[in-house]
Amino acid sequence: MNEKSFPEVYYARHMQEGVVNYPETNEVNLITNDTLTEMAKTFEGKPVFVGHQDVDLANLKAQADGYVTCCFYNKYDGWWWLKFIAVSDTAKDAIKQGWKVSNCYEKFVRGAGGTWHGVEYDSELLGNEIGYEHLAIVENPRYEGAIILTEEAYDNYIKELQQKLDKKINSKTEEKPMWKLFQKKVNEVDVEDIYVDLGGGGHMLLKEALDKFEELRNADAEAEAKANRKIANADDEVSLHDGSKVKISEIIDRINKCNEAEKEEEKENEEPVDEEEEKAPPASEEKENEADEETKQNESAEEEKEEDKENEADEEKEEDKENEAEEEDEEEKENKKKNSSELRQAYMNSGLDIKLEDNEDFKHGKELLNGYEKAKQMGI
Repeated sequence: MNEKSFPEVYYARHMQEGVVNYPETNEVNLITNDTLTEMAKTFEGKPVFVGHQDVDLANLKAQADGYVTCCFYNKYDGWWWLKFIAVSDTAKDAIKQGWKVSNCYEKFVRGAGGTWHGVEYDSELLGNEIGYEHLAIVENPRYEGAIILTEEAYDNYIKELQQKLDKKINSKTEEKPMWKLFQKKVNEVDVEDIYVDLGGGGHMLLKEALDKFEELRNADAEAEAKANRKIANADDEVSLHDGSKVKISEIIDRINKCNEAEKEEEKENEEPVDEEEEKAPPASEEKENEADEETKQNESAEEEKEEDKENEADEEKEEDKENEAEEEDEEEKENKKKNSSELRQAYMNSGLDIKLEDNEDFKHGKELLNGYEKAKQMGI
């Protein structure tokens, strides 16, 4: 090839995810970004032809009009792009005439058919044993959005897309929240039910919003009037109704003296307060104190009554216990007397030498016997 210029670098938009029609096979196929991502690496180093051709590796140097250097996905427009070098003048001339690009790939694994955005397709292209085979520069490409750009044109294209995206993002960020009106009940047209959407999930009645708005506006007006008001100097003079002039300082002094005189007059007109009366508590307070004292006395009396009742109950219990103990003692004594009498009677009747110590009531029995003997001696 006798070329007249050096090779040139270009960018080409060549493929996009979605369904595509293949008239030569009378099929509509789906190809997704997952598959295109797997294929991207296979495009590097592949030949570029003017028009589709069968690749002749033995004669590739003479056949090729250029070579693909890389294939990549463009996030700004959602297309798959590639970068290639056009070597032949034939390729460069075709590009100048506005021709586009068309890729060639073969031997896909075909999946089942289905629907993509409402468009029916016969099968999905899932994989490729070879990948891309070549890139063709053609007048009428299969993908209508395919284009070829110079390096400078491509850079400008990307910058334009970036600016549009930034502008869109900034417009959303700077967008001021708008008040939205909505009715609480759709079928009612009642001002009381109209709310104001404040954004961020907040809302309030329109009537309340208007009142708040008026309040804020009036406050702003007062603040503005206060900020813009003019303050007179003490040496400034003003004209009175009679035409005479007087200084601001004289007016202020006169007003202050008048206020002081009125205060003094009020003090003089106040009735003197008797110290004893002032010290004495009010009648109502005295009645309250008497009532409190009477209440306390009643409470104290009630407490004493309760305490007396408790003491009486305790004394009765104690007395009952003592009576029970005395009754038990009397009963025990009677039993012991009975036992001792029986022992003595047995001793006197039998004439036997009976030892009282052998009886379990020995101690008490002995004492009773001694007592009995004394009583007998005394004639009782």
